[in-house]
Amino acid sequence: MKKKTRKIYLYIVLLLVFTLLVTVLGYYVLHPLTRQEIPIYLSVGDYVGINLDKDALYFGTLKPNSQVERPLVFRADHYPISVQLLIEDIPFVTAEESFFILQEGEVKAIRFFAQVDKDVEKKEYTGKLIVLTKKL
Repeated sequence: MKKKTRKIYLYIVLLLVFTLLVTVLGYYVLHPLTRQEIPIYLSVGDYVGINLDKDALYFGTLKPNSQVERPLVFRADHYPISVQLLIEDIPFVTAEESFFILQEGEVKAIRFFAQVDKDVEKKEYTGKLIVLTKKL
């Protein structure tokens, strides 16, 4: 009877170790290393204004039927990463690239464009840039 009980305990311990191993590996393989949200601000009005603050992605104030671009620099300091860029809530803001890979030590500038059509409503627009990075 003791042998059978020992065997059951051994199977339970092995199952727990296996579950922990799968959970940890799954986290590091499937979960993004980081998720950053960067606010995006843009105004459409009757004049042109520029905001160069660095706490968000500012496009300033644009006139209807105009376009502006802003660069953001991405870098992989310690290890290779994949980067995915998602823009939410402002349909006329786009990224030059939405997915790219950076090798360790590599730096890349990505341009973001705001293309304002002539019939866009004059108002303040806010959105966010979501940056997902994953260690490769």
